Amino acid sequence: MCQDPVTASSSALGFWERRLAPTARFFLCAHCRAQALICRRCDRGQRYCTRTCAHHARRLRQRAAAQRYQTSRPGRFRHAERARRYRLLRKNVTHQGSSGLGGRALLAPDASVRIRYTPPRPIWGACCVCQGPCPGLVRRTFLKNRRSGPS
Repeated sequence: MCQDPVTASSSALGFWERRLAPTARFFLCAHCRAQALICRRCDRGQRYCTRTCAHHARRLRQRAAAQRYQTSRPGRFRHAERARRYRLLRKNVTHQGSSGLGGRALLAPDASVRIRYTPPRPIWGACCVCQGPCPGLVRRTFLKNRRSGPS
């Protein structure tokens, strides 16, 4: 009928030990698709492996949104009005004619000059935020905050 307090507390303790076990979340960066680990302490639902990736992805999203807006009808009208005001103030046009150098002014394409964005790769086994060691238990999903009892 009555449970032994030692048995009851040890089973409850086991539940909380499993529930609060130190884990790390494994995810693929939403921008560079690099594999990343994040410790439970730093996990706030991040989607990017580094701040650099997050900033770069945000710039790309903002650029795409601005391009979508500028191709819409209101965006085209506002851009034309802004260009008209600019020309009135500056008394010049945006595009200038050629300088008369002809084709000699163009540079040949050089593959060594191209700069490609490569985000820093996180160290495997270390948290991508605090760079601390991650525990051996790895999960692929977010932690769920379950309520005890009916809502």
